Amino acid sequence: MAEKTKKLSLGGKIKKLFKDYKSEFRKVTWYGKEQTLKSTLIVIVLVVALAVVIGGLDYLFYKGINLLGGIFS
Repeated sequence: MAEKTKKLSLGGKIKKLFKDYKSEFRKVTWYGKEQTLKSTLIVIVLVVALAVVIGGLDYLFYKGINLLGGIFS
């Protein structure tokens, strides 16, 4: 025979939510200070490098469009 599942009240659902949240939070593995600093440095370097590349492409497109605009005007 199939088991009947008990419906929880709103308060019961909220209690279960926080219980599950607490259980999952305990499973999280936190990096140490050294690993966090390394990861942060990598992110900063990549963001700056990407900004330079995008800025360079923007400048080249700007010059190219101005060149084309000068030809056809």
